[in-house]
Amino acid sequence: MIIKEIIKRRSVRDFRSDNVNDNMILEIIKAAQFAPTGMNNRAIEFIIVKDKAIKEALHNIAGQSFLSAAPVLIVPIINGDKSITPVQDISIASTQMMLQITSLGLGTVWKHLQDSWVVKIKQLLNIPANFILINILPVGFPDTALPEHSDTEFNKNAIHYDKF
Repeated sequence: MIIKEIIKRRSVRDFRSDNVNDNMILEIIKAAQFAPTGMNNRAIEFIIVKDKAIKEALHNIAGQSFLSAAPVLIVPIINGDKSITPVQDISIASTQMMLQITSLGLGTVWKHLQDSWVVKIKQLLNIPANFILINILPVGFPDTALPEHSDTEFNKNAIHYDKF
């Protein structure tokens, strides 16, 4: 059941240096490509970053050390000429990747990109102007085990039926 991955999924910012093999990366991307997109545009593409110098440059742009420490970075991008809901499409695909990452025993965290960083990242990664990016997912084996979510975090008071 998918609830197991939802309960296990935590934001991971500290990674071991162990290699993430290409089969795992393909399984992660497969989860994203099966995500729904507006009008079934399927306009999402992915840049897989393993190069140490590029990861360091991304760290320098976005200021987060886990961008250079993670063995792999996944940068989901979407063709803005084909998507009517680019932010939603990337968000759904990223969420499905995060759950697949968890199911593979790996960890990740959503690294939001500020608008001022996007131009620099597009130049660094040679991303065409009509593509949109909003986040990066660092991927690796967690350095330490994090506690799972528990029922004490479930808030029934946040549920409203029919009206607020």
